[in-house]
Amino acid sequence: MRAGLNAGIGSRRLVGGGSPPVAPFQTLATDGFTGSASDPDAAVGQSFTVTRNGYDASANAITFSDTLSVTSRMRTVWNVGWTSAGTVPVNDVAKVALSDYVYQGEFVSGVTNSSTVVSPTPIAAWVSIERQLIGNTATLEVVAGHRDARSALPVACVTGTITDGTNTVTAISATPVISSYAADVQPLWVYELMFDTTSLISDVLLTANAKVYPHVGVAASVADSSLSSDRRGFSPRYYIKNVSRLASPPIAYVSTTGTAAGTWSTTAATAEAEPFDTLENARLQIAVQTAATGGYVDGCEIRLMAGTHSGVMGTTATNSTCKVASLVITRDPNASRATSIISMAANCRPRLSLGSLMPVASGALLLRDITITRTAGSWQGEAASLLETRFDQCNINNSANTGWLSSAFDYWYGCTMTTSLGASTWLSQNGATNMHRMWRGVTCLNARLSNINMYYNFSSLWYNTGKLGSTVAGSQSGTMRVNNKYMNINYTSGGYEPFGETSSESLTGAYIAGNCYEPIPATASYTGFGASADEPQAGNVVHMVIHNNTILGAAASFRCNDFYDTTAGVFRVHTLNSSKGNIMPQLNTKGDWFYAVNLGNPAGEAPNHIGNWAYFYGVGCSGNYVMYVDAGGTGPGIGASITQASMGINGTMGTSATAKINPLITTYAAVDYVAGVLTAGAGGSVFTLQGGSPCKNKLPYAVMPFDLAGTARSASGTDSTGAFV
Repeated sequence: MRAGLNAGIGSRRLVGGGSPPVAPFQTLATDGFTGSASDPDAAVGQSFTVTRNGYDASANAITFSDTLSVTSRMRTVWNVGWTSAGTVPVNDVAKVALSDYVYQGEFVSGVTNSSTVVSPTPIAAWVSIERQLIGNTATLEVVAGHRDARSALPVACVTGTITDGTNTVTAISATPVISSYAADVQPLWVYELMFDTTSLISDVLLTANAKVYPHVGVAASVADSSLSSDRRGFSPRYYIKNVSRLASPPIAYVSTTGTAAGTWSTTAATAEAEPFDTLENARLQIAVQTAATGGYVDGCEIRLMAGTHSGVMGTTATNSTCKVASLVITRDPNASRATSIISMAANCRPRLSLGSLMPVASGALLLRDITITRTAGSWQGEAASLLETRFDQCNINNSANTGWLSSAFDYWYGCTMTTSLGASTWLSQNGATNMHRMWRGVTCLNARLSNINMYYNFSSLWYNTGKLGSTVAGSQSGTMRVNNKYMNINYTSGGYEPFGETSSESLTGAYIAGNCYEPIPATASYTGFGASADEPQAGNVVHMVIHNNTILGAAASFRCNDFYDTTAGVFRVHTLNSSKGNIMPQLNTKGDWFYAVNLGNPAGEAPNHIGNWAYFYGVGCSGNYVMYVDAGGTGPGIGASITQASMGINGTMGTSATAKINPLITTYAAVDYVAGVLTAGAGGSVFTLQGGSPCKNKLPYAVMPFDLAGTARSASGTDSTGAFV
């Protein structure tokens, strides 16, 4: 096997007295990772100290000392000084690659720092259910990641505010915890913001925002939700406080034996005694029975009694006012989720118009703890008031292949989905006004090769999906996939997990961490994970963080193709990316050399195709374990033309295209080479590491707080590569 430099980085010490040792190189280029040394051979393998700017657990700006390393020498660009007719590369006379970026303004003793690189903002998402009533306390959850994670902490801290426009309350979280949300399929770690809201005014718009502080960075490196208006992304979230309404919500029951003359009441027994016959009649009476409802839908509960109820709403063109919080449809406490059923055979159109409080054009509907069977129809909003539909702990049984959303967005939490369709394109919906905005804790027992529009996905379990990314509308910038399992993957059409896949798409910020992938087909060549890969792709990928994933496969079957620069006439530049603690089947990256030899060097551009060199030299990479040799068969080193010249800190790659270096996971049931023969997987892999696995203690330091089982990773010392410790 081939291994990279084995050294630790990422120490965090407040700067005290004394001078750090002089670094083994003298100048640092503007790219932040290329050093020039008078004795480059001697420099390789040496560590050096960087005085950095950053933040502590209280969001205070600090300076501290960090330790980086010189990992390898750098060669000349293709064919410059090469021997044997331009086929044998030579090292540059002075250039060396660093283990990670040194940012603008940071101090390295003995070095002229010309870096113009600024630490990027963290990638973050709210994962709590929004548009709800709150009382005198509120707990909101954020998941966040950054390339400079350390000490089992993805970021330094998260601060939050909730304001009513006059009064503001604050919260802070520096230590991730496992979320208490019971419907997560895998334990999900979150930064938990706990607010005392007693000082906030009732029945006015409450706006929640958060700031995420990286360990390393300056003011421009802080992520701030208040600066974004993208409702899909990390942006303000909205609530309304009403203590009494939260404690005693207006309630209506719907029964298969009910009548149009049902009753809304804050006393459940009163409402239960006079149920409505339909959802639509219950909705219409919200504006009529104002003594109970106040005339608006916020926090009103429609409870489904046991039986099957038509999901048809909106047949009467009367709007219902939604100030901020959702209209809730849930089950009768005396019924079960399985017996409280909405049958969708036509459009569900709640006609929620906005009151005077909301700054965004959308009504809000929350369906909780019920079953939805769908044969036709969509969740339909209004052109002037789009619908935000949230599903919390629902069972969804779908047999329709028509559009699931119309002038609407959806958010999924703790749901289980089944489908009888051969290819469920209803899950692919991804348009400017029809989009899946959140998946959390979702179990899909058979997605039937659907292409899933996954921008956010947390703590989910998917079987037999098609590709996860879709770029019909919306940028992939900000994408997060954390703590998910993708099982029985049968998709072989290329790019199961594709980023920057269109001809010119660029993205800034993506966090792919703690996931497991199990491909099944014995197809000799198909891409699993890809980031701006084969031409004609031409987009730049900036700050993609790929941490602690277990990606199974068999060499080129479900291979990883990452950060290429091989598009004629276009020079891609991939910067600030971080790949740490991943198990992969095969790893390929292509730039100047590949462009020249394999693509024929059109227009003589090959020497300019070095925009992937940060990744090519393993900058920001450590503890990666690649089971098979790259597609070129050479492995890492100066002679690499299709994989990394350096894998960074403590990286390992196999030397065979048909016999893997075994990571010793508990049950390897993905596609595999068995005695040299490519063999389909049976499915059902168990991704935990066996005792004696070479992936244990491989990562120099932990970059995530917990593994996929919820086991805490060590805040000091080494950590395991892959999704499990």
